[in-house]
Amino acid sequence: MAEQFHYPPEVFNLLVDTIPLLCRSKKDVVLFFQGAGVAQDDYAEVARIVRTRAC
Repeated sequence: MAEQFHYPPEVFNLLVDTIPLLCRSKKDVVLFFQGAGVAQDDYAEVARIVRTRAC
């Protein structure tokens, strides 16, 4: 299992608000997580949903 980082709630909330502003499409958000080094197991289901559904 990959090492996990726990951010203070206010930092986490800022990330939740900022990432969609930087990455306009859902595919871009998945790509952001890939580039950030998030383990594929953690976002695989979301990536599958984004890939198979027209949004």
